[in-house]
Amino acid sequence: MSLRALASFAWLLVATSAWAQEESEEFYYEYDFAWDIAPRLVQAGCATAECHGGATGRGGFKLSLFGTDPRADYDAIVEELDGRRIDRLDPERSLVLRKPTLDLEHGGGLRWNEDDDAVRVLREWIAAGAPFRADDPFVPQRLELERIESGLQRSFGLRVLAIDAQGRAREVGDRATISSSDPDALRVRGGVVTHARAPGWIFARFQQLDARLEVPGGELRELDAARADPLLLARRLCFDLVGRWPTPEELRRYLAWAEGERLGAYARELVDGAEFAAHFARFVDRWLGSSPGALTSEELALAPLDRIAREALRGGGRSALLRRRSDPRDRMEHFAGAFLGLRLECARCHNHPADRWTQRDHLAFSAPFVDPRPDASPGPFFDPASGERIEPRFLGTSASASEAAFAEAALVDWLLSEQRERFAENLANRLAAFLLGAGLVEPLDDHRTTNPPRDLALLRELRERLLAARFEARPVLLWLCATEHYQRPSDPSPEAPTAAEGLRRARVLRPEELLPAIARALDAPPPELQADASPLARELELLHGEPLERVLRAPGNLLEVLAELEPSAERALEELYLALLTRPPREAERALLLPRFASGAVRLEVLREIARALILTREIGAHR
Repeated sequence: MSLRALASFAWLLVATSAWAQEESEEFYYEYDFAWDIAPRLVQAGCATAECHGGATGRGGFKLSLFGTDPRADYDAIVEELDGRRIDRLDPERSLVLRKPTLDLEHGGGLRWNEDDDAVRVLREWIAAGAPFRADDPFVPQRLELERIESGLQRSFGLRVLAIDAQGRAREVGDRATISSSDPDALRVRGGVVTHARAPGWIFARFQQLDARLEVPGGELRELDAARADPLLLARRLCFDLVGRWPTPEELRRYLAWAEGERLGAYARELVDGAEFAAHFARFVDRWLGSSPGALTSEELALAPLDRIAREALRGGGRSALLRRRSDPRDRMEHFAGAFLGLRLECARCHNHPADRWTQRDHLAFSAPFVDPRPDASPGPFFDPASGERIEPRFLGTSASASEAAFAEAALVDWLLSEQRERFAENLANRLAAFLLGAGLVEPLDDHRTTNPPRDLALLRELRERLLAARFEARPVLLWLCATEHYQRPSDPSPEAPTAAEGLRRARVLRPEELLPAIARALDAPPPELQADASPLARELELLHGEPLERVLRAPGNLLEVLAELEPSAERALEELYLALLTRPPREAERALLLPRFASGAVRLEVLREIARALILTREIGAHR
């Protein structure tokens, strides 16, 4: 590293610490546990589920998970066991300092060095009498994360600001918990970020507030002009839209279309067919957990997604879809995941450690899902722990409404009016997963600040197009098929060696996807795999078991047709390759396989042998 770069890096470290010191001198005249102490315990990892933040704590000492309950944490440190964890007369001898610095044996290992700022702060706090609350506490309402340029090509500083209701800002970078979406590509240390070529996100968390900063990865080369091979695109598109590979006849028709029109024309042909309707019905099944019985598969493919939601939720929070779960909390969690894209399970037992939802929010939003009274309003719901009656409240609202407001259609109306954009973004992400094999947000039901989409601009574009199409899925899917994002290559080249440089990620097909596709390619009835088998057992059954043999030996399948009706061995080999791999055989493959037809072996058995060999290759099982 040059002297100039070293000087810039040193300036960045000094400036970052100077901001913290300047802010400290300006604002801090007495310590506050929730402001000064609890965040540092979280930052050191003391309040994680694997340590003292677990359900039963560790070593007889329990903290709230990720510092969500400062009052309980204060009592555990200062009041519990007659205050033996701190020593006001001799702060240096406090257990809360001696254990994390390894002055005493500590199962959690070294958390702080003796000269760390956190040790100084805890020592001074104890010497000041270990107060819980300052006389004039600063209560932040939001968190902001700012980028500070350093002059270095791949490094920059961070400034974390906590802002209260009056707009006053304080620097909290020395006690906020800072992380990145990809620690290998974006490293955070001491308020300085060093990054490689890949884009990503930086996250900051302080007192249950979150902020994020996008690192666009300006070092990336622009590869948007790259396109996958036309035959690979046809294979990809057909499998994504109807769950099979193109037939040789479809491929020839596809290649006959003009280059700029063929993909769009083929996509429209596929989504207008009955196969798409059946395939999309399975998408709805995965989305809802079951299919709304009032709609056929053909209607599901044509119906707007908000209408499908209405049908599924007929009867509101006590609909047939949700009544399969007896506990109102289970019903609410399924609704939140399927329709809002939110995982609220964590907030059942404690305030959500990675989102803003509290236990109180979880209970209040569960109340509308209680079985109804004769007047169709929900029955009473009680806190299972305290027995207290819980007033129903929709998620994110500040006041309870009358119980009548939650009767029957109220939940659906709230979802499709007040939560319309969130509902649309959740569905846009699921439609992206339908075509791309993975959502822009993963897991699909985990939309939150600290789990941002891998392509925020694309997700927002899909959401707006879905809203403009009045929740019709087909126009959105057709648009996505035509994008450069969908048409990117999946094979790295020497010039573009990583997935971070704009390549599509290939995925391995599951046995329940692969076997039906093989059967349809060979024009054979699709056999069933064992429903209760493990994934490994299913894979072994697919590769070496009876289901595959039934496909290869099905009467009248493609292999029998080629053996009996195609006199040219070269043409038969090409048709088999097109059916299974969506490409003609390469010269080396022709040279290896064509002599098998002239060896005197039974023609049908040669075709079965070749088909079996192709099915066992990695190429057929990788969806690219």
